[in-house]
Amino acid sequence: MLLSYAPRARICVQRAVQAFNKALRDPIMTAMAPLGVPPHRPPTPRSRPRLPFAPGPRLLRLLGACCLLLATVCISAALGAQTPSSKGARAGVAHAVRHRRSRPKRAHRRATRRASGTSCPAHKPHCHKTRPPHPGKGTEGGSGGGPIPVPPTPTPPGGEGGGEGLPGPASPSEPLRLFSAGSVFNQQLPGAPPLAGNSAAIVAAFRHQIETHQGKVVINTTSWSTPVYTVAGNAPTVAIFGENSTCPRPGGIFAGFQAQIQAVPLPASAVPAAGTDKEVVVWQPATGHLWELWRVISEGGRWTACWGGEIENANTSDGILPAPFGAGASGLSLLGGQIHIEDLEHGAINHALEVLLPDTKAGEFVWPADRTDGTSQAGDAIPEGTRLRLSPSLDLSTLHLSAPGLAIATAIQRYGMIVGDTAGDVALSAQDPTPLIREGKANPYDHLLPSPYDTLDTIPWERLEVVSPAYTG
Repeated sequence: MLLSYAPRARICVQRAVQAFNKALRDPIMTAMAPLGVPPHRPPTPRSRPRLPFAPGPRLLRLLGACCLLLATVCISAALGAQTPSSKGARAGVAHAVRHRRSRPKRAHRRATRRASGTSCPAHKPHCHKTRPPHPGKGTEGGSGGGPIPVPPTPTPPGGEGGGEGLPGPASPSEPLRLFSAGSVFNQQLPGAPPLAGNSAAIVAAFRHQIETHQGKVVINTTSWSTPVYTVAGNAPTVAIFGENSTCPRPGGIFAGFQAQIQAVPLPASAVPAAGTDKEVVVWQPATGHLWELWRVISEGGRWTACWGGEIENANTSDGILPAPFGAGASGLSLLGGQIHIEDLEHGAINHALEVLLPDTKAGEFVWPADRTDGTSQAGDAIPEGTRLRLSPSLDLSTLHLSAPGLAIATAIQRYGMIVGDTAGDVALSAQDPTPLIREGKANPYDHLLPSPYDTLDTIPWERLEVVSPAYTG
């Protein structure tokens, strides 16, 4: 019914009818019948009120016409939105709706920000919260804090030297890779090298040492690590004396060691690693000389060191210093098994790593080590020189590692990790960033290795294997 769609018109008609005597209702309803108003049922004579006067026929027709005109105006006003003149308004509403729907959805806007290299909108510069690293226990480390970026989806490196890059400088330096191609650090392990007869027992001992020391494998960065000072070929040299207050030598300085550190191009601003080992590495690419020093201290206006050694041509060396020289307890080069900053910048580590253990076996070592500082008499103590690797059948892409974690796990699977020294916890060593920080540069581990205590947590260490010491590649 027409009036059912126009309530305002109905009210208007009702008020108009009520303005007149009920005696006029019949002619009015008769006049409005064409509009669809249902015919009115005449009231009974008992309910019909008396009129104060008796209107004539002409007056009744005039009043009926006025009411009909009033009802028509009310109906037209109520149904104005359905008249042809309202098409423009309807078109405007439809245009506004289409415009709202055409705006990009939130997911699309987030994808646009990711494509432009920004992880946060401009009005939310701190949309990602930071999480501090776990406190160390015995073995220190950490990157000095800083925001933790949203981890990228790791992609396994494609072949030797390959791999998707980690976040880093726009033009990173080439990875530092020393020693000969036949060095134990540079040999990629075959798919099935001969394994040690007690491989399962050593892996169980390795896991036991993890469980009893922090419950994880950590990465040393700014402490208990080694800074590398790369110097020019014409850099001035300084004589380093082979004793200090931490290692007095009543019997005199060992001549063979003193000869190797008589002229070292150690920068005057050099700072040894934090921790009791206070190690320093000096690398001179122009001459190929490499110096590795242990317990370096500046005392009485001169540089001193307790021990260390020189490799005259690091490009052709096997990376093993002859006993008893070297800053490492096993004779292995500190630099050879270190996680270099350039490695993480490129997203691939193409050399073996050094692993430090709390319980290294006393009086026993295996190749490639040529000595040991092990003191443990425990039945599950592991000899220095032991080379472990992750099983080649382990699919690293299923471990949900971060990009640096995947690079490290890939290196352990392809090249292995070698027990090189004794430490407070099971740990790997990364290059100490102190020299860069003292130059006023940012700590590269803030974005390359933001969580050194948690990076390797998802690696299943039970999938390790022990390569036979008899296998030399």
